[in-house]
Amino acid sequence: MFEDLLNSMIDFEKINTLKERAESGDSDAQCELADMYLDGFGMDQDYAEAMKWYRKAAEQNNPTGMYNLGAMYYNGEGVEEDWEEAFKWYEKAASYDLPIAVRQLAGMYISGDGCEADSEKAIELYKKAADLGDAGAMLSIAKCYLKGLFGFELDLEKASHWLLKANVRAGETGCDWVQEEVKEILTPGEYDDEDEDFDDDDDFEEEE
Repeated sequence: MFEDLLNSMIDFEKINTLKERAESGDSDAQCELADMYLDGFGMDQDYAEAMKWYRKAAEQNNPTGMYNLGAMYYNGEGVEEDWEEAFKWYEKAASYDLPIAVRQLAGMYISGDGCEADSEKAIELYKKAADLGDAGAMLSIAKCYLKGLFGFELDLEKASHWLLKANVRAGETGCDWVQEEVKEILTPGEYDDEDEDFDDDDDFEEEE
């Protein structure tokens, strides 16, 4: 019954058109088709096909394709986990000022996953991602001020400023995880001051 309901919501003619566009070399269509294979929407979930189409898009310098290809390597989806390869593709996508790619690259510089850890470079990238409108990066900057991390002086006023910016931007972009974390930070007794996790490996899809 659920499958019948789901199938009734899928426009198979649109999917066929999308496949034709992807096969003709449209990199945006290739990314969209890869998303569908990745999520198993309108077709069987197939990581290999998702990676194939992300790679085709990436090879045409599509930053979303580059980012999502990197995310598959980072998360080990359909391929052996490879943080160095993930870093390479995140870096390529970030060079096109894709906000989420810039943020994820910053997270890798913090953790040292696939690269040499460099907190100064990470903060530079978080600031750039925040300037590009990434809510997650704004949240990370707020944490730096909140805890006095990575060369930031502890400043609760600036932390509050960035928390507010992150929450507003998250509301605009539908970034629920940021809003949930901001709420947790602002709830007395709920936030763990020892938590210094800046590894942004949540959903690999680009924020809308």
